[in-house]
Amino acid sequence: MRVLRWMGVVGLAAFVLSAPSAMADQPGPAGPERVLLGDRDHDHDGNHDKAKELIKVTIHVLEGRVGELERTMAFDNHEAGELNNHAQIRDRSGDAMAAKAKEFRAAMTKLPQNDPIRAELDTIATTLETDAAHDHDFATQRRTAAKVLTDQAAQSKEWIRLDKASIEHYKSLL
Repeated sequence: MRVLRWMGVVGLAAFVLSAPSAMADQPGPAGPERVLLGDRDHDHDGNHDKAKELIKVTIHVLEGRVGELERTMAFDNHEAGELNNHAQIRDRSGDAMAAKAKEFRAAMTKLPQNDPIRAELDTIATTLETDAAHDHDFATQRRTAAKVLTDQAAQSKEWIRLDKASIEHYKSLL
């Protein structure tokens, strides 16, 4: 909730900063940048101080956002790793079941056609093959989910880079 309030303040700050200035008809930058660039002759009614405060609030909000993005990125990377580990486990399990099913099928060929154990071995082998396929599908789904999280972490990293650049820019205006 606190972040939403700050986002509202930043939105208001952006609106105020982007509004046409009384100095718009004069050459050069208008608004707080003009005031911060040293054109203090036009600093009527404390506009310079208001602009600096709005920029400070924007910096504060962006720093908070960077912190949240860093936590989100770390979480996404951790969870992607967990999902990939789980996928490897399920792949190994599926491989083991498929190998065991082959063993049962090989054992079946050594038994007479009418042997009742042969039918049981066939049932077991079929179940193992089905379970192996399910485990491999599950592993694929886990890898897909891990890829989504990895992509989100990469996007967070880019947003962090952009937000840090914005913070430095705004600090240079102060």
